[in-house]
Amino acid sequence: MSTVDLTIAIPTYNSIAKMDETIESLRKTSRMVACEVIFVDDCSKDDTYDRLAEICENESNWSVYRLEANSGSAAAPRNRGIELAKGTWIYFLDSDDVLEPKGIEDALRAAKKYNYDVVRTSLSVRMGDGSERVGDRIPRWDTLKSPVERIRAITKYQSLTCSFFAKTELIRKQQIRFDEKRRIGEDIKFTSEVLLHSQRIGYRALPSRTYVRNSVGEESVTQKINSGQFADFVKSWNEVEENLSEIGISFVAEHGFSAVQYALRQFVWFRSEMLSEEAFELFADFAQRHKASLRSFNFQPRYREIVETVIQRDRAAFNEAVKLRVLVAGHDLKFMGAIEEKFGENFPLKLDKWDGHRGHDEKRSKELLNWADFVWVEWLLGAAVWYSKKLRGDQRLVVRAHRSEVTVDYGKEIHLDKVSAIISIAPHVLGDLADKFDIPREKLWLIPNALDVDGYELGVYDAERRKKIAMVGTVPSLKGYKKAIEAVAQLKNEFPEVELHIYGKRPEELEWVWKKPEEASYYSDCQKLVEDYGLQQNIKHHGWVDTQQELCEVGVVISMSDFEGMQVSVAEGFCSGGLGMTLNWRGAEQGYPQKWVFNSEEEMTDALAAVIRGDVDLEAESAVGRDLMRSLYSIDQVWPKIEELVKAVRA
Repeated sequence: MSTVDLTIAIPTYNSIAKMDETIESLRKTSRMVACEVIFVDDCSKDDTYDRLAEICENESNWSVYRLEANSGSAAAPRNRGIELAKGTWIYFLDSDDVLEPKGIEDALRAAKKYNYDVVRTSLSVRMGDGSERVGDRIPRWDTLKSPVERIRAITKYQSLTCSFFAKTELIRKQQIRFDEKRRIGEDIKFTSEVLLHSQRIGYRALPSRTYVRNSVGEESVTQKINSGQFADFVKSWNEVEENLSEIGISFVAEHGFSAVQYALRQFVWFRSEMLSEEAFELFADFAQRHKASLRSFNFQPRYREIVETVIQRDRAAFNEAVKLRVLVAGHDLKFMGAIEEKFGENFPLKLDKWDGHRGHDEKRSKELLNWADFVWVEWLLGAAVWYSKKLRGDQRLVVRAHRSEVTVDYGKEIHLDKVSAIISIAPHVLGDLADKFDIPREKLWLIPNALDVDGYELGVYDAERRKKIAMVGTVPSLKGYKKAIEAVAQLKNEFPEVELHIYGKRPEELEWVWKKPEEASYYSDCQKLVEDYGLQQNIKHHGWVDTQQELCEVGVVISMSDFEGMQVSVAEGFCSGGLGMTLNWRGAEQGYPQKWVFNSEEEMTDALAAVIRGDVDLEAESAVGRDLMRSLYSIDQVWPKIEELVKAVRA
C-alpha cells in the first residue's frame, strides 16, 4: 500500500519564469503532508525541464518527466500524471497557480478521515492588482446528504476545474482521462465523470489553491481563441450535460449562465478569427436545445445581445456582435486624431464627448458604457473618475494623462483598482504621475501622442514664410506668452514685418482665466506689453484651425512653456515643412531635435532671426526634423504600442 497520501501533478510548458511562488508553495506543502510532486513537461522550448530537474534533485518525492512530443494542451501531461501517481488521492495544479498548504492539509485530513472519493474546496483568486478574494464557496454544505445533492451544489456554485482531491484508484478503475484532442473544456468533462462515479463527496471551505490572474502586460495561455477552440467549449458543455443528466442534473440549468458568459467574454477579447459556420451551427444547436434556460439567465446586456443572435441563428449578427467595442471619452479629444482613426479601422468605435472636466450627459455616458468593452479616457480628470466608478468587471479602462493633470487632484479620486493602465505621453510625466497619485508602476505605460506625420501640407519655401512664427495655445500662463511677445518685440527691431500667428482661444474667451487673479493679471500684462511695443499689427489671432492645413504657412512653431508633457505643436512645425523650436523644459531634449531646443529665450530669438534672415536651409532642416518626428510620433510607430496595451489589458 502506498505511503504517499497525495500526488500533486503539474503540467508545464515554458513555465519556469512564473513558477517561483508555485514551487515555494509546493515545498511548504511537502513539509506538512505526505505527498509526491510530479511535473510533466510538454516539451518546453525554454529551460523549464532542465530547471525543474535541478530542483527535483534536492527535493524528496519530487520528479519531472517530459513527453516525447508536444501535445499542445494540459490534457496529455495530466494523463501522464495519472499513470505515474503513487498517491491515494491526486490533485492537479496549474504551473502558475499557488498551493495553500493549510487548505491542502485540511482537505487531506478530511479525505482520510471520511475516506472520501472526492474533496472539493473553495478557491482564492489573486487579481492583477494584488488584491485577493475567495470564490467557489458552497453554502449550507452540511445540509446536503446524498451524492446527487452534493454534485448539484458543486455544479451550481463552482467552476468544474480539475484542481480537487480525487481518488487515484477510482480514476484508473473507471478509466477516466482528459481528452487529449481538446485544448479548452477538457477539465470540466473530466471532473463531471469523476463526480458521476463518486459516492463519498466532501467539501472544505478553506481554499486549497490561489488562482493567480495575469497582471496587465502578461499573457495567459488562452490568449487566442479560434473557431475550433470555441467549438471545444460547446462540445464540453454538451458532454457534461449528458453525463450529469444520468443522475437528474442539468449542467446548463445549474451552471450554464457562468459557462456561456465566460466563453463569450473570452471570445470577444481573445478571438483570432470570426466564428466558422461549423462552430456557429454547433453553438446554435446548443442554444436551441437550451433556449428557455439561456433566455432566463441574467446575462449582462452586452452578452444577452450575443446570445440572442445565436438563438436566432444569425451568424452575421453574431460575428458583428462579438467584435471588441471601443469607447473613447473625455472633454478634449484633439490629441486623439490619428489614434481615433486607427481605433475606428480596427474596432467598432463610439465617442463620449464631455462638456468639461466634470460636465457630461450622464444618461448617454451610461448607455455608451453598457455598449463598450474597452474604454479609453483622455485626460486624468473628471471623466476618468466617473468611468472608474461605473466600470463593470468584464470591461477594461485605460486613462491617458498629458501633464496638466499633475497640477490638479482628480487622480486622487479615481478608483485605481478599476483602471488597467495609466498612459503617460512622456517619461518625465510618468514619474510625476506615479509620485503624486501613488500609481503602481505596473499600471503605468509610456505611449506618446501620435501624429499623422505625412498628412500635413508642407507649403512653399519663400521669404514671406520665413518671417511668420506660430504659437499654438497661449493659455495658461505657463505657456510663456509673455516671453513670446518679448521675442517678437526684439525681432521687430531688425525685421519690422515679423509676424506671430497665434492659434487657439484668446484668454478673454475663457471664463476660468478671469476667475484666477494671477492668470487674469498675467494676461493683462501681456496685452499692455503688446501695446507698449506697438505689436498690434505683428501679432495675429486665428482661433482654432486645422493645423495640418494651416501651419504650412509659417516658418517656425515655437514653445515658450515653463513645463510641458509633450508640446505637439513643436512636432507639428516639422511635420508642416517648417521648424519646431522650444525652450528646454524638463524632457524637451528627449522629444525633439536637440539643435532646436534652447536654454534661454535669447538663444531662441537668435535662431529665429537666422531663419528669417535666410541663414537656415528651412526645407533641409525641416526634412531632418520630420524624419525624427516620424520615428517617434508617427501613427505607424505609436499604434503597435496601443495594440500591445489592448492585448495586455484584455479580460
